[in-house]
Amino acid sequence: MEIVLTEINDPNIVLETITSKKQYLENKSPEKIKQKIAKPPKAKKEDNNKSTVYNLYNDNQRINFISKMIDLPLGSRKAAKVARELGINVRTAQRWWSHYLETEELPFKKTTRITGRHSQFTEEPQRFVKQMVVDNPQTTVDEVLENVTSEFKDLTISRTQLHHHMKNTLNLTVKYPTFETIARNDPDNLESRFQWFQLYKDTDLDYLKNCVFIDEAGFHISMKNNWAWSEKGTQAIVKT
Repeated sequence: MEIVLTEINDPNIVLETITSKKQYLENKSPEKIKQKIAKPPKAKKEDNNKSTVYNLYNDNQRINFISKMIDLPLGSRKAAKVARELGINVRTAQRWWSHYLETEELPFKKTTRITGRHSQFTEEPQRFVKQMVVDNPQTTVDEVLENVTSEFKDLTISRTQLHHHMKNTLNLTVKYPTFETIARNDPDNLESRFQWFQLYKDTDLDYLKNCVFIDEAGFHISMKNNWAWSEKGTQAIVKT
């Protein structure tokens, strides 16, 4: 801190009072009062990160997409292209196709557990529905609903509830089926094939040297859907 000069011994230095505090305050210019100027509110920026809108797809749309993919040649199965043709989100369609390739099951939407009063879908209706699926793996939920409610008059069940029970209670899934002709395993046909083998097994018949095989092409005389019901972990087989 600098030393304050309080005493002067040099006679050549004369001290003079320049002003007093009172004169200073009287001559002092008024202080400027700072006024706060209200700034206009900033315009809100548009939020470009809007929440994603999720589309709800029904089971028919899922089945239709998988069917179209299966019908295409192996080298032309582009999920994105088929999704755009059907108006389905590309990422969603790719997820459906990946699920099908991994599980061989159609990507139905998972249903939540139905709570409330005790279910009327007891053992007898369950056996009836399961037998319907065995007799016709390509039966629809609407056909099952019509038959089961006709068979059990006291049964009250909606289509959604029935679909839920078929997937969760009866452990049924929908997948791409294997088509087998009824004649292939027909007892008469099996017997005739066996007799043919017995007839030629001891001859000079040689498949590699003296046999000519005529190729054949198979046709489905009736149109079939590209899906069928079966229990989880089992193959879906449709007789033609």
